[in-house]
Amino acid sequence: MWTALAITFAILAAVSIGRRQSALRSVARLLFTKRDAASSWPLPLDTGSNTDYLQRVQEAATGIPMLGGNEICLLHDGPETYRALLQAIRAAKAHINIEVYMILDGEVARQFSDLLIQKAQQGVEVNLLYDALGSLELKKSYVETLRAAGISVRAFQASLDLRFWRFNQRDHRKLAIIDGQIGFIGGVNWADDYLADKSAFAPKQSPGDAGMRDVHTQLRGPVVAQLQTVFLRNWLNTGARTSAASGYFPDLGNHGPCKAAIVSSDRLDVESRIIDVLTAAVHAARTRIWIAQAYFVPHEELIWALVAAADRGVQVRIIVPNCGDNFLAEHATKAHFNVLLEHNIEVFLFEHRMMHAKYAVIDGLWATIGSSNLDIRSLEHNSEANVAVLNAEFASAVETSFNEDLKQCTAVYKEEWATRPWRFLLFEKFSMLFKYWL
Repeated sequence: MWTALAITFAILAAVSIGRRQSALRSVARLLFTKRDAASSWPLPLDTGSNTDYLQRVQEAATGIPMLGGNEICLLHDGPETYRALLQAIRAAKAHINIEVYMILDGEVARQFSDLLIQKAQQGVEVNLLYDALGSLELKKSYVETLRAAGISVRAFQASLDLRFWRFNQRDHRKLAIIDGQIGFIGGVNWADDYLADKSAFAPKQSPGDAGMRDVHTQLRGPVVAQLQTVFLRNWLNTGARTSAASGYFPDLGNHGPCKAAIVSSDRLDVESRIIDVLTAAVHAARTRIWIAQAYFVPHEELIWALVAAADRGVQVRIIVPNCGDNFLAEHATKAHFNVLLEHNIEVFLFEHRMMHAKYAVIDGLWATIGSSNLDIRSLEHNSEANVAVLNAEFASAVETSFNEDLKQCTAVYKEEWATRPWRFLLFEKFSMLFKYWL
């Protein structure tokens, strides 16, 4: 009985003070970050072709140039990502730099460790940075075996920092750079949860057997140098060192038609370029905005940018998980549905398995894929990295992936959502109390 009363009191409290959430977040933002909720840069004038305009918007929002001459390949799921990354590692001649949030014991972790040890024995420099909390279940022997083979391994935030706002900062990136020439970036961790039939080489059989839903990218061209710089910044900030003669920045040349830039954030940044560039691209959209997101609990500035886009006739579609792996995040996400549906934004719930992907495509021209969730933890605390790509062919591939994901979704309709059971409304109000910390 007392447990039931406590839960009821907590939910009623959530309902009664939910309206104060904006003020609470403002205080937390003031105490623990330097980010202003309002954008500090103006949108460029909407002139010229859509492609040119999106590039100018991207560069104005981030201060990072979009570099031409890149080949960007979409890796559609975990198995395809593992195959491509393992193949690139096998061909490595000089150095391998990897940054990954989660390593879980299993087949995937074993395949990578075996191959990295083999490359280290061949004289290839191997640097591995993983997050201590994300890989909390990783056995100590796994790391010791790598180090014994001559691999340099560092754990991000390995020691408990009693300043919880520092411990709250995690390295959530999933990226790799091979010989300074081939890059990988996306949302795929090293875990068997991403596998089809528990094998990195098995084809997908059905939605239920396909593993966690995610996407990744493979990069060639000048943008790989930006990715290498992003890795080195975090790597050196852990106190690690690199070989002076490693040649991390070779001449990359022209590899393809894509313009691209790496948009990253870490604890040294005053503002999050990731939310800035997505919000700016949403404001710049002329025809359609499609977003697939594992955790959709963003700043209000993005919500209202999406609403404004829908109100001016832009098609806005959003895919989120129906059943996520975080109760509070799941219901905080659904707390945004009312305002989205009221403005004719199409919302879809991904069924059957966990939607872990983080990607967006705008006007069939501009796309972004990476590690960043659309929640405040990712946008203001974590080290994150996304690739933004300006190319119609690549954007078309992302839209095709989105349409495939829609086949596993259930649409949310305004009339039906308004009649959902009252307990779900209370869950949403309660979850929104913790929006800043999700």
